[in-house]
Order: sequence, then C-alpha cells, then structure tokens
Amino acid sequence: MINSMDDSVDRAEDGRFTFGHLNDPTRFKVLIATSSVEMGVTFRAGLILMEPGHDPCSFVQRIGRVARGDLPGSVIVSFSRSQIDRLGWLRAVRTELERGPDRVPVGDFVRALLRGTRERFDLSGSDPDAEDGNFRKMPQTAMWCAALFWVAMERAEWRSVIRGSFREFRPPKAARMGAMLARLLGSENRATQAWAKAFIEEAKTLRVIVEKVILVEPSGLSKGIPWHLYASTPELVDAPSYLDDRDALRVRVGRPIAEIETELGGLRARRREEALSPHQQGTIMVDAEKVREDWCRQMDRILSSPGLMERDRDAIETALTIVRLTGIVPIHKGLHGAENGII
Repeated sequence: MINSMDDSVDRAEDGRFTFGHLNDPTRFKVLIATSSVEMGVTFRAGLILMEPGHDPCSFVQRIGRVARGDLPGSVIVSFSRSQIDRLGWLRAVRTELERGPDRVPVGDFVRALLRGTRERFDLSGSDPDAEDGNFRKMPQTAMWCAALFWVAMERAEWRSVIRGSFREFRPPKAARMGAMLARLLGSENRATQAWAKAFIEEAKTLRVIVEKVILVEPSGLSKGIPWHLYASTPELVDAPSYLDDRDALRVRVGRPIAEIETELGGLRARRREEALSPHQQGTIMVDAEKVREDWCRQMDRILSSPGLMERDRDAIETALTIVRLTGIVPIHKGLHGAENGII
C-alpha cells in the first residue's frame, strides 16, 4: 500500500505503508487517498471504496477516478445515517434511485446526481425570456478570481503567441482588475510592486499546502508535521536541526515520532501565516483561519494613521479593494509545495 502524505522524502516505509515522492502510484495495488483525488488525479483503478463527499460535484469527481478509458471498474459508496440526514442531495439521489430499476445508465445517474446543482444556476424556470441552457452568474468572488486569472494569462510569457486576443475579448471585470494591478505595479515603491506581482502569482495557486518540518527518529524513520505544530512545541524547537538538500528543515528527535504526534494532539495549536504588506517591506502575521478578515482589519488600522504617506495610502486602498473582491491575500511563500492527491 502507498501513503504519500509525506512527499518531503524520496522513499521510506512505515509499517504496511510506503511513502515518498519517488513512488509511482500505478505500481501499487492499494491506494489510500484524501479528497484531493477529486481534482482529477488519474490511476488505473478498478475498484474504489469511498464516502459520498461534500456535495454532488465532489461525488462525481470521486467516482470518476475508477474505470478510466477501457478499464472496467466498480464503486462502493459507504454512508452513515447522519450523512443521509445532513446531506439533502444524497438523500434525494438515494430516494430517486430506490424508485427506479436496479441498473441505470451512468449518464442518467450523473444527471440525477447533479440535478440539484444545475437547478441552483438554471435561469429557464425563473426568467420566461431566458433561453434554454443559460445559467445564473457565479458568485462575485469567483468572478473576480476569474478576472485575476485573465490578467495573469495576459502577462504570461507565452502571450505573444495569441497577442491581441486577450485584450479583444477581455471582460469588464478583467479590465478593471488589470487597471488596479497596473496601478500598483507602476508604483515607485518596491514593496507595492512586489505585492502586486505576488498577487498575480496567486492565480497559479491551486491550494495552500501548510509548510512541513521533517522529524527524524534515531532509527532513521522520518515523517513530516505541520510547521505550526513544530513551532509551538519547545521540545522540537530545541532539538538539533538542519536543512537537507531540498531546503527542508529536518529535526532529530530522541524518541518515536508516534509518541510525539500523540502528545501534539493534532491541530490544536493556533496557526499563523505571514502575509505581504502592500506599502512596506516585510510581512504581517495573520490568523490562518481568517486570513482575509485579519489582513483587512490590520490594513484598515494602518489607513487610520494620520502620518501615512499619500503614496502608501493609495497602495493600501487599492490592495484592500482587490482583496475584498477576490478574497485572496498574497502569502509569503516559504516551503509551500504541491499536493499530488494521494495520502
């Protein structure tokens, strides 16, 4: 079995599991996976045991990991009574399937599963003049994030291949987003320029992966833990440490990692993030659970300072507008990596 939750090592074993970024998932007969497989990771899988997921879309994504191409496969879904009571969409699909035949085409199944999701966006029933196939607009934050992505594509190195196309078809929100970011990028303040560049880079971020510290037992067994757990544990902070050839912090511990993890108690420690400032060099600390709210609150406090330079005031006000529209705050990139979908 493969458990790739810790991709900070090349390859290692822990009991029945092997983990590490050099493992090829297609070589293993059993994979244990997180919900990140919903993002489209492809395996040659003929059977999946799964829970329903958070919503109909995640359900569809999960079952799509099985029987890819011409490979046959089966999906077994496990759910509890509390899930049936809590998830209205799951209850509705179950009721509909129980009324029909034992076997239904997969297309009919998916349509039934996504019917409730489609109805939330469909305009045809509420607007007599709407044409079939038209849908409601996406949430405002999603529209502004799409505008950011448009601006990022306009500024990409390969844009010369289709020069003019982005400008010709640019939506109004993308034009406004581009104008605000151009204003920041044109500032004489390097901190303001750096903030705008970092914000544009956020368009490439699929998800934020918490930095990890690698604990190493005397036996050589290693395992990664979130940075905030390391930083909040004096025993680990005081232990001998070094940077490996991948610039990952490794900490030598004198007892089994399993004991340490038990004492850490999971995610009880409060986690903080380093967010960039749009008007001065350095970072500000924000609550990781409420990054946008905390960052905006601190920026509003700085705006109330009577001695603030007009240049800095303009940069902060523009950055605040962008953050409130998108919900995105540029975070200082340290050891953040990417997740490949297998735990």
